[in-house]
Amino acid sequence: MGLFDYKNAGSEAGKALYSDAIALTLYAYNVCVKAACTRGSGASRD
Repeated sequence: MGLFDYKNAGSEAGKALYSDAIALTLYAYNVCVKAACTRGSGASRD
């Protein structure tokens, strides 16, 4: 994954990098939430 160039954020490459960053963020969040659910953290996430 490349570095995000804020000056060219509207370019196709900038849009692709932003999309990849959002996808990775959502994946990491979902993995953490699922891990917390299976660890028995005491909180119900139904």
